[in-house]
Amino acid sequence: MSKIYIFGSKDDALEILGWLSEEGGIAAWEVAAIVDFFSSAGGTKQLLSGVPMVAAVDIMNRLSPEDIIIVAEEGSDEIIETLFSREIFNVYDGNAVIRNRSIAQRFLTVGEALYMGPTKPAHLDPDRINSRRYFATALKPGAVPRSTLFVVNSMPKSGTIWMMAMLEAVMGVRAEQNIILSHVRDIEMQWSKRNLHGGMALVRDIRDVVVSWFHHLIRADLQCGFSPPRYPDHKAFYFDYFLGQIFGSDRYYHGDLAKWLDFIGLNSIPVVKYEELITDAHSCLRKVMTFWKVDVTDQLLTDVARDFRFDNMKMTVAGRRGLIADMLNEGHLRRGHIGAWKEELPAEVVKDISWRFREYQSRLRYT
Repeated sequence: MSKIYIFGSKDDALEILGWLSEEGGIAAWEVAAIVDFFSSAGGTKQLLSGVPMVAAVDIMNRLSPEDIIIVAEEGSDEIIETLFSREIFNVYDGNAVIRNRSIAQRFLTVGEALYMGPTKPAHLDPDRINSRRYFATALKPGAVPRSTLFVVNSMPKSGTIWMMAMLEAVMGVRAEQNIILSHVRDIEMQWSKRNLHGGMALVRDIRDVVVSWFHHLIRADLQCGFSPPRYPDHKAFYFDYFLGQIFGSDRYYHGDLAKWLDFIGLNSIPVVKYEELITDAHSCLRKVMTFWKVDVTDQLLTDVARDFRFDNMKMTVAGRRGLIADMLNEGHLRRGHIGAWKEELPAEVVKDISWRFREYQSRLRYT
């Protein structure tokens, strides 16, 4: 059974207990403990609103991956690093709770337009997280902290798994520990994570996305016992399935994909085109490493780009284990062709894409 732990000071813990009660109907007695991470004196307990206050030395070995950890400390980066190193990932940002409950933050919501000073107080600046990333210390491959996260955000079927495989090799990390896979609007939620070091966006010509997604669904249907597959041709797939997935989902801004591009540009998230990844993976990796402030040699990028070419991929990942290697070994990547839509898509589908997704295609210069 999951338990709730709050890592923080007495004042911080009281703020979070109030928030849990008001927002979630979770009473103080349902919180297992308030943990003083930096105390070395174990064995003694106090109560705060009926919740035991304990030292980290008394609790760390009892935590399980299912437990809910709320962290609100000045030294929260160190706490998160320790928790992640113990495979405890169910961690939440208590500092955000405290900021949102503060009278200053609440007043800013209604009074920002009335502010008369030259600059807003730094702690009220909505760009504080982007500033934190901008001034962050550069990282080195093989020495990325366990608590440091990256997000590979994409339009589906745009080389997401392939890119994650190369990033694992370049930075010496495991995707399941350090890299978040997400699609389109998911990044709005992920971008607020204080331990997210950087993100990137993978895009692709929508016409080729349709072709690749169609073949992916055909393969999945057959593997799941559908015979024949539910959508037998590109036209049925596009009009009866694909459009509903895009325009019916908040994840894809209900089809207004330009809003995704706006968010990416606003937050200086590097964009990598699938077509450029195919033709020059080295330059694409260098672009991402530059935005992420990772000190990496050109030789390493050259080696990784070579090892993860489509014709080398099977040999590179053979015998490896892990989320990404397993997906590659199972044939997640198909052909990687550019412009397959010219041979496969009916003219009716091409025409519909050209006007329905015209802003996305135009902004990314797909003609």
